[in-house]
Amino acid sequence: MRKVITGWRPMTTQNIAVLYNHGDAAYIRKLDYVLTLIPKNGTAACK
Repeated sequence: MRKVITGWRPMTTQNIAVLYNHGDAAYIRKLDYVLTLIPKNGTAACK
């Protein structure tokens, strides 16, 4: 038996919340906030 990837789900905070959240109504909002703290240019925020 072989497994084949037939498609990808978009990497959105909503999809992450649906897959991994178990009861936190503010999970999507928290993920959105945390993503604003991660630098997008690949450099460290702390030195």
